[in-house]
Amino acid sequence: GSDGAVWFTAQNSNVIGRLDIETGKIAEYGVPTQDAHPYGIASADDGALWFCELSGGKLGRIDPRSGAMTEYTPSEAGVKPRRLVAVSGAIYFTDSKGGRLGRITLADKKFKLWDSPSGNHSEPYGIAADSSGKIWYEESGADANKLVRFDPAVEVFRTFPMPAPNSSVRNMARDAKGRLWMPLSMANKIAVVE
Repeated sequence: GSDGAVWFTAQNSNVIGRLDIETGKIAEYGVPTQDAHPYGIASADDGALWFCELSGGKLGRIDPRSGAMTEYTPSEAGVKPRRLVAVSGAIYFTDSKGGRLGRITLADKKFKLWDSPSGNHSEPYGIAADSSGKIWYEESGADANKLVRFDPAVEVFRTFPMPAPNSSVRNMARDAKGRLWMPLSMANKIAVVE
């Protein structure tokens, strides 16, 4: 986080945790929605940490200085945010249940949703952004198994086949050289996009 601490989600405890790396002390902040199952977390341009509420169907924001928490509900019903990434004044998230990519803009807190290329059973999961601001995620559904690139500037999707069947990418990360790394959970492999 912007405060230098390590922040994490505790899904079954329904809390956001903060680890002070100097003292080793952990503070916990309860999510307002009961059984929200906070699942993914990212530091954003506004200095706050944003997280998904997988069962709550919301996005949450926590101020790292005060611990104050705010929840935001997407404009469409049934959204299940799974993972998220902060990019250029916005939070992009995968909607695993609805087969969509979503975005909330930090300035006005407005949501927008796009159907994922493989449809509502595509189960988007792990997500990251490349150094040019394009959004990458994997469709983990059995009939999908594709890597997706979304260009926010023109709102265009492009898909690529995954290197192994039933890859199931739960997390993605960009390294210092701009490469995207993906553990293929069900294939017992690691993939990289250069």
